[in-house]
Amino acid sequence: MNFFIDTVSQDLVLAIFDKNFDLVDSNILEIKNKADLLPELVRNILSKNDLKISDFSDFYINLGPGTFTGCRVGLTFFRTLAQLGNINLWTCSTFNLLSFKKKEKMQYFISYSKNSQFSAFAHDGQLISEISDIKTENRPDDQVDYQLIFNNFSQAQKLFKKEENIVNVFPLYNN
Repeated sequence: MNFFIDTVSQDLVLAIFDKNFDLVDSNILEIKNKADLLPELVRNILSKNDLKISDFSDFYINLGPGTFTGCRVGLTFFRTLAQLGNINLWTCSTFNLLSFKKKEKMQYFISYSKNSQFSAFAHDGQLISEISDIKTENRPDDQVDYQLIFNNFSQAQKLFKKEENIVNVFPLYNN
């Protein structure tokens, strides 16, 4: 079993995939206090599907960039579970997810505070520029198309890098 986690934006996203990367269940919830609710929401989706953490072989986590707290919450929670359960940890950036299946080079924007955004160019799931920090009036944020990711996770999982030393994995909230 495979578990996808994204806590870096305004949404908290959890998705469970079977060994063939077919979607079993998912939740996309707009939640501000992710740190307080993440354990309960994980427990709920596991219970609903009669699963335990030990049923999973791989965690897929978005490291950001995004909000400071959001970037840290998912990584800290699932890195701990991965260490305790000997579960593989795979990571990617928000820019990889934003540009999944988009063939043209585009500039993407991700807010992390009222007047600050991260920006980078990406296409087809690949970051093709440095991530820049923009301190001006924000442009509209680009949004990850989670349904596209979920419906094509056998392809989307290739955006993620397997982390060999999970203690040295850090969130992407600063250049």
